Amino acid sequence: DVLIECLEGERPEVARSSLQQLAASGDDEALYALGDRLVAATDESERASIAEGLMLAWGNERLPSHVRATMVETLETAALFSTEAAARRSAVHCLGATLEPGRGDSLSRALTQDPDPRVRGAAADALGRLPDADRHVELLRYVVEADASGVVRRTAGNQLRRLGVEVPAEVPVPTVED
Repeated sequence: DVLIECLEGERPEVARSSLQQLAASGDDEALYALGDRLVAATDESERASIAEGLMLAWGNERLPSHVRATMVETLETAALFSTEAAARRSAVHCLGATLEPGRGDSLSRALTQDPDPRVRGAAADALGRLPDADRHVELLRYVVEADASGVVRRTAGNQLRRLGVEVPAEVPVPTVED
């Protein structure tokens, strides 16, 4: 109850910490309350934080269907439209972690349209991990050849290799220094 109350405070860092603690607790009753809060929330930033917390806490399979649908919709919105690159990258990561087929459209948009290479790299990584990743091979190939960022090109190449697709030799495997 105290952690849920902290979510209502004015300080985002306290709310985010509360979400992380709830996620780690695995307390189903608190997480159901958090799911209800997600469905009722109107502030996009709050919805994105709650959606990320739910994804960390329960994953995709254990969530009630109405909460899962709202979580995925919220993550898609945050991945594409948040004004903060870190929030977009986090949402892209969580969206990919849902492992739901059909999330590729939003991840593809983030990969091809986001101005931040860290977000595009997260999108390339997430696309390659989806159950229907083979549907996105051509886009990943295009990114390997055309993206302005070497890190994004290497991440896309790494996902292609993981999928068993041959990648041009000039696209090196990512290193620790990257």
